[in-house]
Amino acid sequence: MVSDVGALRLAWLFPRLFLGTHESLREVTVVPATAATVAAHGIPSEPRDAAYGDGERLGPLPASLKVLPAAVRVLL
Repeated sequence: MVSDVGALRLAWLFPRLFLGTHESLREVTVVPATAATVAAHGIPSEPRDAAYGDGERLGPLPASLKVLPAAVRVLL
């Protein structure tokens, strides 16, 4: 989960997402879970108020998500 972050701070911290070092930021809270509901309050209009996965629009928010064990086969 990410707390309220201003645009300038977000731009400054964004590269850490790709480096995998974002979990230690004070604005980020990591909670292990097998199910969650995702919502965004105060976002004005489409397509921002939608859930996205891998760049594809999945549907409107709020979205209920659930981890399905062994649902995806990954080849290395």
